[in-house]
Amino acid sequence: MMPLTPVVRNLLIINVIMFVASMAMPQLQRLLMLYPVMSEYFKPFQLVTSFFMHANLLHIAFNMLTLASIGSMLEMVWREERFLFYYLFCGVGASLIHLAIQYYQYQNLLGEGLTDIVAINQFGPALGASGAIFGLVAAVGFLYPETEFGMFLIPIRFKGKYWIPILLVYEYTLGRANFANDNIGHFAHLGGAVAGILLLVYWNRNSILKK
Repeated sequence: MMPLTPVVRNLLIINVIMFVASMAMPQLQRLLMLYPVMSEYFKPFQLVTSFFMHANLLHIAFNMLTLASIGSMLEMVWREERFLFYYLFCGVGASLIHLAIQYYQYQNLLGEGLTDIVAINQFGPALGASGAIFGLVAAVGFLYPETEFGMFLIPIRFKGKYWIPILLVYEYTLGRANFANDNIGHFAHLGGAVAGILLLVYWNRNSILKK
């Protein structure tokens, strides 16, 4: 693993601090995680604060190890400001897509005859940096399509150009399946990757990546 770059290092520190603080003060996590837009507990700042919150040690460990392993590589290519903007853009994009899908599903439940309160209670709050992390993985696939990469704990290596369709299809399939007891925000992951790809396409078309 390459040395940590400044923004990645600071993101790791902030995430760890927020994790420890939320474990010591559960009310902090309840305030900062992302509630459905239909909920009385939803606040706009949660679009950002939610991806600095994590549910447990395994959750934060997986996200931070992935951030450390590929984030520094991207930061070295883009420099600090562009990398930070990209990371935050993907995180907010993941939050917005997650909320949009929840609202769509909520409307469907109302159409099936459920009351407003019962429909809202079908959706819980979301937290975690995974949406932003999936944006980083998408960036690696976009920038290095012919280079083989593996992901943490996954023994198979693929060329970068295959990671993007694999991730998108995988997350969309699981999100649509909506398995019982699956509390993973698959559409948030999908949203982070899509937001990242759209931003990269925009940068590429306007030659921003070359500046």
